[in-house]
Amino acid sequence: MVAGKDFDCLPGLGVTPVLNTGGDVFYFPKNKDPAVTAAQKKMAATLVTKEVQVAFNLKKGSLPMRADVDLGAANDCMKKGLEILDHSTAVFPNDVQMIDRDSINQINDTFTAFMADPAMTAAAAQAKFVDIIKNAPK
Repeated sequence: MVAGKDFDCLPGLGVTPVLNTGGDVFYFPKNKDPAVTAAQKKMAATLVTKEVQVAFNLKKGSLPMRADVDLGAANDCMKKGLEILDHSTAVFPNDVQMIDRDSINQINDTFTAFMADPAMTAAAAQAKFVDIIKNAPK
């Protein structure tokens, strides 16, 4: 499928496009083998190359972490995201950067219950969400 032709991108799902930041993280376990450490460093260096950043993010549906990538291969969704990123007033931190894991799990459980239980009203789900946020550790 082709972005912009077979499907469209709706950043923020509203009238004003917004991005919420986040990121992919790759962890390399500590070890005492210099060969393994060298291989880990090589993989990390490969992950941040211009070519891999474009290819990876096109497959994942996200944005490259580098501003100097060749956007010749960028699809409409990546272009929209990068345009929004250029306007810092439309970029917000991801919830996992602002709230504790337990509260995030409670929110996810609430969303899951709302989607699975037709008896749960939007007002009830919203009230539960507000309660979770009010009681989240500061």
